[in-house]
Amino acid sequence: AMEIITYEIRQSDELYSPTSLFGSHPSQLSLKTTTDSPQGEKITYVDFYLCGDRLCLKKEGVPPSILTPANTIVTKLIFEQIATSSPSIEATIRLETKQAQRPQDQASIELSSAVSFRKK
Repeated sequence: AMEIITYEIRQSDELYSPTSLFGSHPSQLSLKTTTDSPQGEKITYVDFYLCGDRLCLKKEGVPPSILTPANTIVTKLIFEQIATSSPSIEATIRLETKQAQRPQDQASIELSSAVSFRKK
């Protein structure tokens, strides 16, 4: 999931602010890109958001896809614009096992990555 997030940010031209939520609800990221635009279109949009307790990716013209496995839940998803020499986004995601039967089967991981847009 983190590899896909970083790839899509890197391939994007800019943040699409009207649907990206920062501040008190930082768990949606919308990107504007010219990569893989639908036929006849010059730009397209890519969205990351929580659908229930899973991470979803929505590309224009394609049904949403779930990026996290069924046996995990997303307990943290934060996207933040960060100040660097080029426009950048820091993405943080925390995944935990879902309803593990035994304590030794419980696990969690938190990943964070800062990524710059390829343009601008």
